[in-house]
Amino acid sequence: MFTNMYQLMNKKLYALDEKDFQIIKQLTKNSRISIRGLAKKVEMKPSSVFNRLRRIESAGIIRRYTIELNHEALGKCVMAYIFIRYDPLSKREQTEIGREILKIGNCESVLIITGEWDMIAIVRTKDVPTLSKIILDRIRKVEGVAHTLSVIVLKEMKKSDHL
Repeated sequence: MFTNMYQLMNKKLYALDEKDFQIIKQLTKNSRISIRGLAKKVEMKPSSVFNRLRRIESAGIIRRYTIELNHEALGKCVMAYIFIRYDPLSKREQTEIGREILKIGNCESVLIITGEWDMIAIVRTKDVPTLSKIILDRIRKVEGVAHTLSVIVLKEMKKSDHL
């Protein structure tokens, strides 16, 4: 039987078993599924699923339930990865710069990475001129950003269940 130990800050361990992983996998497919529907999918009693789910949530393994947006339907058809090189002479920390970039409209996420580049900003906009304006007028003007390289995503293929 497959198990995984999840260690919390207070050093308590919660062992995930195969049934826990089945519950989590079903929730990644549909986070709005009812306890009864979830119980049918994993072939367990609803009360058992409810208790396991509460333990998984209490352990911090499931942080929140969310939705998946259709960005095209929202008018955000252009997705880009903006690679950012940190200015080592800057007095600002990379995390501070990342937080400032994250506040820019249309910026979904900022990742601090290793390698030739220091950060990646993931941006979604309605069109290329809007993307250009965000890069030239906003991101490149952030104190501590030395250089950027933009990569426009042609097609996004995403794994729906992350387990």
